[in-house]
Amino acid sequence: MSIPSSRPLDPVSRVTRLPQPLRADQPLCLGEMAEPLRVVAGFVDLFAVAMRDGRHVGRRRAVARLSAGDCFWPVPRALDERGDGLGLIAVGGLGAQVEALGDAPALADIDHWLRAILPPAPPPAKTASILAPGRHDLAAGDVVAIQPGQGCLWLVREEGLLALPDGAGVRDVPVPLVAGRWVSADGTARLALRTSRELADAGLLVPALAAAHAALLRQIAQALDARAADETAQARQRGELSRQGMEAAFGTLVDLIQPGSRLAAPERVLPGWEAGALVRRIAQSLGLELPPPAHAGKDGHPPDLAQALAAARLRQRGVLLRLGWWRQTGLPMVARLAEGDRPVALLPQGNGYVLWDALAGTSQPVDATLAEKLNPQAQAIYAALPSRPVGLGDMIRLGLHGTGRERLAIALLALGVALIGLLTPVASGLIVDKIVPTAAGDQLFLLVLALVVAAISSAALDYSKTHAVLRLQSGIDLKMHAAVIDRLLRLPAGFFKRYTVGDLADRAMGIATIREMLAGAALSSLLGGVMSLVSLGMLFFYSVKLALVALLLVALSLSVTVGLSLLQLRHERQEARTRGIAEGLVLQFITGVAKLKVAAAVDRAIMFWMRRYGAQRRFDIAGQRLARMQTVFQAAFGPLSTVALMAGVVLIAKGVMAEQAVQALAGVEGSGNATAMQAGGFIAFFTAFGQFQGAMTQLVGTLTRLLGVFPIWERSRPLLESPLDDVADGEDAGRLGGGVEFSGVSFSYAPDLPPVLDNLSFSIRPGEFVAIVGPSGGGKSTILRLLLGLDRPQAGELFFDGRPMSRLTPDSVRRQIGTVLQNGRLMGGSILDNIVGASAARLEDAWAAARQVDLADDIKAMPMGMHTVLTEGGGTLSGGQRQRLMIARALVRQPRLLLLDEATSALDNRTQAAVMRSLEKLDVTRVMIAHRLSTIERVDRILVIERGRLVEQGRFAELIAQDGVFAALARRQML
Repeated sequence: MSIPSSRPLDPVSRVTRLPQPLRADQPLCLGEMAEPLRVVAGFVDLFAVAMRDGRHVGRRRAVARLSAGDCFWPVPRALDERGDGLGLIAVGGLGAQVEALGDAPALADIDHWLRAILPPAPPPAKTASILAPGRHDLAAGDVVAIQPGQGCLWLVREEGLLALPDGAGVRDVPVPLVAGRWVSADGTARLALRTSRELADAGLLVPALAAAHAALLRQIAQALDARAADETAQARQRGELSRQGMEAAFGTLVDLIQPGSRLAAPERVLPGWEAGALVRRIAQSLGLELPPPAHAGKDGHPPDLAQALAAARLRQRGVLLRLGWWRQTGLPMVARLAEGDRPVALLPQGNGYVLWDALAGTSQPVDATLAEKLNPQAQAIYAALPSRPVGLGDMIRLGLHGTGRERLAIALLALGVALIGLLTPVASGLIVDKIVPTAAGDQLFLLVLALVVAAISSAALDYSKTHAVLRLQSGIDLKMHAAVIDRLLRLPAGFFKRYTVGDLADRAMGIATIREMLAGAALSSLLGGVMSLVSLGMLFFYSVKLALVALLLVALSLSVTVGLSLLQLRHERQEARTRGIAEGLVLQFITGVAKLKVAAAVDRAIMFWMRRYGAQRRFDIAGQRLARMQTVFQAAFGPLSTVALMAGVVLIAKGVMAEQAVQALAGVEGSGNATAMQAGGFIAFFTAFGQFQGAMTQLVGTLTRLLGVFPIWERSRPLLESPLDDVADGEDAGRLGGGVEFSGVSFSYAPDLPPVLDNLSFSIRPGEFVAIVGPSGGGKSTILRLLLGLDRPQAGELFFDGRPMSRLTPDSVRRQIGTVLQNGRLMGGSILDNIVGASAARLEDAWAAARQVDLADDIKAMPMGMHTVLTEGGGTLSGGQRQRLMIARALVRQPRLLLLDEATSALDNRTQAAVMRSLEKLDVTRVMIAHRLSTIERVDRILVIERGRLVEQGRFAELIAQDGVFAALARRQML
């Protein structure tokens, strides 16, 4: 695409300084401008375009957007001898007008121009130190930046080697430093930071500005070259992913013909893309839906392990591979080879692990030799429930996946125990019928010896069965508990508003209770079912008629038990509901006991709780009454069933005797079918019936417990069926720069309530320190909730670095946001534990975070330094130290955005000033909600929010002078 030729300004406008329209279809080339221009209306977009033979061709690359009042300077095109190269053009928006700036532009206009065109560089791996104007000595590896509120400073190299973010070295010409830009020292160096005024007085501003323009074009050219290389690499990766997809599709068809075959070609992975392939293989081993192949991130680089796991919605935990770990099975893991630091997957198989190398496409069992080639640190990967609403079947499938060996072993061992149990009734019959009448002592000895061997064998099988059961239960617990917690963490914030904390905890723990009940019921059903079937076969073997009587008795017992259980279920539903309410109240009263005492409301709170607890106990007692009735019935049913069977034996015997008498009188020879049960058969039948009755009693008890699952499941269902706080097709945010923009955002907490935010629009530059103030209820805290993704705008859009948050995964954004709340507390433990928390940060990172908030010297003065133990709440520290420690905790992950909600409200003025000085030095974007206006005198910009609208913005002195809403707030606090 060819861009229309640019045009110079109208000569009349240049002489008379009259505003002139700048149309979108007639872009202005900055290389052909004779003097700086100011935007007086609308907006102007700056683009970088390639040039060929002196003409603009190809796609435009956005550089900056200038609003009314902004200025832009002539920027010579970077061309070679053939007229090929790069240039900048200005494209006017709707109603855009520009005018010549004049011969003496203000230095503030130059600073603003440089801040607009110099893009923020990717944050350095090492936290930058904030420098003020003046001379500074740097050590090797030091990274420095400037305070965002300082506008623009010029870096002058005096000694040593300095490098810019793009890798270019700093020469003798001054280099501009703006917010979001930094410079690093390749060795010992000395530099000076000067203002634009100092540079102009020295006659160096014009050549320095020209050099900055040339450096800008050079950086844009490098970015375009890098983008072209990334696009080539991404095209290659797309081709490889397409090929892998086709191979997987063919593999699916092959599995239809030969299930479980491995005829499909193994997955091949390009170097650097191992993380995505490892996560896919691990998801497959966990029985989860395979995530889509990993794609390049925002920067075009392959995703790392954390990004691939986040895309697959899997969680990880750092583990240490101790001696002999490969002999035990557990969760799949990702480890790294000691040589080359290449990631590999460790997949559980049998009683050990298999190592899968994505790059080589090979698998091999892990032994001691192979284990020595791995780094001891690894990441265990936990399975997650699907993002869709899940049911009880999904929970069971997740828990039972990969437990086939244990389940088969339990079934076979239970069958073995049941078959051995048949020896008891058989032996009883043999003793009565054969051994006792013949006084066969040697046969009795052998039979007793066989029973002893059978008992020992049964005990051994039962021990093995118990071991298999424990392995099965521990594996299920490990997966299901982690999956439930993961599900809770992924629920939207609005879900938690519907329940009290105690009620929610009861619902969450109900899932664990269901797991325990189902696991116990399944095992009881398996063992009882096997034993009852084997015993029932023995009953029919000895007497069909008596076996039918036994079945009728069991059916009667089952009917009565089910009827009582259904009545009990109604009371258990009510008890579960009222228990959640009562437990929620208990937790609220415990956390708010101080407030209850101050308000003299302790008696009312106890009265309120006793009513709920009394209702819970009424339902509980009613259910227990029915449970006791079942216990009494089962206790009486055993003897009564024995009496019934004895009566059946008598009736059957009388019938046999009567039939034999009739046959004798008629002189007819008996058929042999009507024979009385012998004593041995009678003893064996009743022994088998005792086993059958015991097994059925176990099954009936299991059924009763299973009915108790329903009320618990009904309370736990909302946790598993509510929509998650996920974006199905969201993309990873990559490394944020810190830019934030609200564009026409409106939000209300309920459809029938007035909007809390009403068409709110503002933007925050990377590295800027912004305070948000306003009357209570104006929407300040709602802005923080939207930034954290806890709520979503009902209209408008929220942007991070120009990308809409609705298209980003919330987790990838939250990981780069540090939050310090007004009611934040320190936990019991060392200072290191409080700073690092659950992150993967190290001791060096904790010290770096402490230095950022001027807390390092205080920690060094403590007896054990970073390992000094703190009590709950950090009572041994001063208020300022506690607050700075919480800020250090928020900074240890090197976030690009720091949110502070009344972080200094509880501090005295002196401590507050110390904390604010620490905040002013940070090289991150800071958004602070403030009610005490004395805390924000030195911030870069203040946003005044009233009734959900932005009514004022500016610096502290400017807003006081306007005598508006902010000035009124300040006057009220000064009274």
